[in-house]
Amino acid sequence: MLNRFRRLLWPALFLFSQTLVAQNYNFQLRSHLPYPAGLSNLWGYVDDAANEYALVGADNGLSIVDVTNPDNAVQKFLVPTASSAWHEIKTWNKHAYVTNEGGGGLLIVDLSLLPDTVTYHYFTGQQFKTAHTIWIDEHGVMYLMGYNLTTDVPNNQRGAIMFDLTADPDNPQFIATYNGAYIHDGFVRGDTMWASEINNGQLSVFDVTDKTNFQQLALLTTPLAFTHNAWPTSDNHYLFTTDEKPNSTLTSYDVSNLNNITELDRLQSNPGSNSVVHNAHLLNNDFAAVSYYKDGTIIVDVSQPDNMIQVGAYDTSPLAGPGYEGNWGVYPYLPSGNWVLSDIDSGLFVVSPTLQKAARLQGVVTDSVTNIPVNNVLVSVTGTNNNERTGLDGVYKTGNAAGGTYLITYVVGGYAARTISVDLYNDSIVDLNVKLVPLQGFPLVIQTVDAATNTPTGASQVSITDYGLYQYNVTSDTNGQATVPTVYASEYDAVAGAWGYRTALVDLGNVNSSTGTVTVPLVKGYYDDFYFDFGWTHTQTASTGHWERGVPVGTEFTDNVTYNPGSDVIGDIGAACYVTGNGGGAASDDDVDGGEVVLTSPVFDLTGYIDPYVRYTRWFANGGGNGGAVNDSFVVKLANGTTTATLETVTAQQNANELSTWVTKTFRVSDFLSPSAGMQIRFRAVDASPGHLVEAGVDVFEVLNADQLSVLPTPAHNDWLLYPNPANDRLQILHNGNVAAGSYKLVSVTGSVILSGPLDPTSTSIDIQQLASGYYFIVVKTQNGRAVLHFIKH
Repeated sequence: MLNRFRRLLWPALFLFSQTLVAQNYNFQLRSHLPYPAGLSNLWGYVDDAANEYALVGADNGLSIVDVTNPDNAVQKFLVPTASSAWHEIKTWNKHAYVTNEGGGGLLIVDLSLLPDTVTYHYFTGQQFKTAHTIWIDEHGVMYLMGYNLTTDVPNNQRGAIMFDLTADPDNPQFIATYNGAYIHDGFVRGDTMWASEINNGQLSVFDVTDKTNFQQLALLTTPLAFTHNAWPTSDNHYLFTTDEKPNSTLTSYDVSNLNNITELDRLQSNPGSNSVVHNAHLLNNDFAAVSYYKDGTIIVDVSQPDNMIQVGAYDTSPLAGPGYEGNWGVYPYLPSGNWVLSDIDSGLFVVSPTLQKAARLQGVVTDSVTNIPVNNVLVSVTGTNNNERTGLDGVYKTGNAAGGTYLITYVVGGYAARTISVDLYNDSIVDLNVKLVPLQGFPLVIQTVDAATNTPTGASQVSITDYGLYQYNVTSDTNGQATVPTVYASEYDAVAGAWGYRTALVDLGNVNSSTGTVTVPLVKGYYDDFYFDFGWTHTQTASTGHWERGVPVGTEFTDNVTYNPGSDVIGDIGAACYVTGNGGGAASDDDVDGGEVVLTSPVFDLTGYIDPYVRYTRWFANGGGNGGAVNDSFVVKLANGTTTATLETVTAQQNANELSTWVTKTFRVSDFLSPSAGMQIRFRAVDASPGHLVEAGVDVFEVLNADQLSVLPTPAHNDWLLYPNPANDRLQILHNGNVAAGSYKLVSVTGSVILSGPLDPTSTSIDIQQLASGYYFIVVKTQNGRAVLHFIKH
């Protein structure tokens, strides 16, 4: 039920984290080398004198850094390359091979004369121009993936071009090309290639015995269908993949039978943060070294692939959340045991990891009466971010980086929560089976009525929630009545609404088996904050960026410029709005592309209104693209069934100060056309040729009479105020009238209570310094009722 709550009320928010700020652990910083240019990936090398080097891809060259003394990293050489934000490096026979996306071919650097000097040249054989990534197998076969030639290979055919390095490492000998699909990255060992086809969202496993004729052995779609890299164990029994998308995971599989690949586990460095995983490398089959962009580098104990545990973290970036800044790569294979990390903005880090296997806990949760396994139980290791859920078989597997005594909580709807103290030990598994006592449920009848006449409304949508375990969603019948068959005692709020009524939030208080019919009054009026789906429609000619109802996932453009602001209008009910595309990531990933997208309201009747106005809040972002002045637009039109009028046209040139921010607009209907019974409003975002970045959002549409403009609040407890909002250090809870003392709860988007305390009659100040940046809400309760307030922590 918690999952249902997250999806409907506060899911997938643009937040950085709803947990305490992550701390570095099991890493020691040895040295840090900043760079004037940005960094991409890196590799390592050891010369004949056992000196250790980091081979670092900088925007302006290959930086060769002596890290033999880890406490004093020194750049020895900077080999110039084509200007490129993408460099991948691998080594073979005392040579480094460096790809780029800028052009000019493959950089080959002779490292045999280190530490004294290096020589280099560019290889352009077979008209080779660029490649995205590189792999060199144990046979000296070089695979350049995502490659392009001067003759321009179509993007979907840029698989791999292969060269033999064994005869002459300075002069690669062409073998063959594979053009079946774009390959972003690949791992080759023996005669098997694990190819990450990022654009297809899948991993292809090939037999590459015959380089001129790849044979596909298996095909796997990874969790977010944006397969970035893959790394198998040394025996090809298990595989680990990454998806380069917000809210992504390191995912493990059993691949011992390629005809039956089985997913085993997923791990996030910072659950709920929307952070993006990048690359994963295995170390001795026991640990994964994972670059996680804004979360830095993490160590994952993968010795039990079905129960991966994070056992170390070092954050190289001051940034957090979604986006593609921060830690690009990690090289964990230097003989000294030190790791080198490349951060796009912060430079090179030399660190010493502590590789300690996790302390694990596993067991089965069953019903104490029937002994049947209980599914979806949240198993939490108190004081950590380690939360797991039981499967259909009741099995759970969890643990922590450090051994010790922990309180383990078991929580699921319909059962009494249970907490057990357990001693956990590193490099050990504790088995603990748990029985939960079922609770007695009861039916609950809900009646929606017209607030003015107290007569039943027609069909309406109702959601009741306790902001924790329970949320129930029902649609009432034509008499406004609905029954939730099984409810469990708790303190609930109800949200109810229908097209033609203003959505209402009502405090139900303590609901138990003696509670009678719950009545929810609704005020007539057209209002939609998109908490519910009232039947808006959308059409499009654009290939991407179609209108979606949901909680917006923030996007960014270059230099951390926010495009999609990543939250709905603060102050309405819920956190949903309509947004063009909602894939997160870069602004170009899911923006309106090559056409238009149109969002149209249901029909609304204005014949009973006296001097009606329409009001809505919108945002629009426009920029970047294929050169030239931006020429795109966001157009709002109002129609009465026979006539259509334009309320506003938003462009980047005329509305520069309003881009990427919520703006509320109010229009008098009669200034544009005659009110009728067949009114509709349309929001149209257009990507005009030659094409630029276009994103838009719409929230809180309503119709008001002239005399209501200044007196009718949105149904979001406007007598309460959180200040400042967004906030950084402290948050004030203010009320504009006299209220009795009460209490507050600060709740994460998962429904977890993070902070709670008494509520002062006039003002309460909350210290939020230790909260990670993100989106939260506060439930305040006094004798006057309950209010639910949103806020953003910077």
